[in-house]
Amino acid sequence: MKRIEIEARPNWQEECEKVGFHWHTLVTEPGVDPKYWDETKAYEFTEAEVDAIEAASTELYRMCLAAVDYTIEKGSEYLSKLAIPVEFHALIKKSWERQDLDLYGRFDFAFDANGIPKMLEFNADTPTSLLEASVVQWFWMEQYAQRTGQTLDQFNSMHERLIEQMKDIGAAHLGPNEKFYFTAVAESLEDTGTVEYLRDCAMQAGLSTEYIAIEDIGWNGSSFTNLEEKSITTVFKLYPWEHLIREEFGLNMTREPWDVIEPAWKLILSNKGLLPILWELYPNHPNLLPSYWSSAPLNGNYVEKPMLAREGADVKIVKDGKLAVEGVKRGYDSLARSIYQEYLPLPKFDGMTPIIGSWVVGGRSVGMGIREDISEVTGNASRFIPHYFRPGTI
Repeated sequence: MKRIEIEARPNWQEECEKVGFHWHTLVTEPGVDPKYWDETKAYEFTEAEVDAIEAASTELYRMCLAAVDYTIEKGSEYLSKLAIPVEFHALIKKSWERQDLDLYGRFDFAFDANGIPKMLEFNADTPTSLLEASVVQWFWMEQYAQRTGQTLDQFNSMHERLIEQMKDIGAAHLGPNEKFYFTAVAESLEDTGTVEYLRDCAMQAGLSTEYIAIEDIGWNGSSFTNLEEKSITTVFKLYPWEHLIREEFGLNMTREPWDVIEPAWKLILSNKGLLPILWELYPNHPNLLPSYWSSAPLNGNYVEKPMLAREGADVKIVKDGKLAVEGVKRGYDSLARSIYQEYLPLPKFDGMTPIIGSWVVGGRSVGMGIREDISEVTGNASRFIPHYFRPGTI
């Protein structure tokens, strides 16, 4: 794995926007580089490294499904341990037993000193950086290879697989003339852009779709409705389950008035409490880091992660018993307890720390994207850097 300095396309903003990627530049304070998408660098992998990431993702997803089954078998004791309200335990169990289809998720990996991918966490419910990983960096790679005359490839079959999974979801959930609704928070350009990309994948899969801002969804006493008071029967929501179930109308979800993607059983996988459960089930697995409900076994070197935290917020890195790095404070640590994961010294390239986001769609490993930051805690402003690999390299 190498970090390569390259020349950006002179019209890179226009090229990004051609494929619907409009949040390539951040709103920042004066003097701060506003780039989110940064193609003045690229990460070069060997084919063997890509194979290792794909194999780890496939194995870990299987283990995650086993962890869902294990947690549900344990019942309310474990579900409550994950800060899931008891009113939703039966819904999760039914969703799992029905084998409700899911769409996608993203593992966050870092290589250890021996080149083994280690799972930092699993973003299983509402992961973003999807469009940039699936479409934007693919077109960048094709143009870069053509411009430089190199033979390059990319770990990326995301777009095709998203369309295939949309077909399966449509066949399972949509009746004749029914629409597949897509929703996100209206004011978030990244969230609405991601949802519009997924909606486009659904349309390419032959489904009838409609976008609605989550703020515009109503409740008529028996069903969720659109602005015309028509019932919404199937919805993809880019909005966290753990937030939904704590809101005014969240309890209505237990009545199953609609089919939801991601399904309710993802409440288990989207929770950082998954990490100690996986370690309980698979101690010493090569792709896992030791994770516990207490910091005591970790000898003063650990990462404290609130179970319901997102985007690196409220994460604390402790080294030799002292707080070394702290994520942005957003109050997630007040929502639920924390878990504790062994601290892994993360590799740095030119002073930057890259995190590998390895995507699964419909349970299959399909591609990756790289985020980097000067901090060891990746946040929502960390840059996206495209990648490629050289076929046949080890």
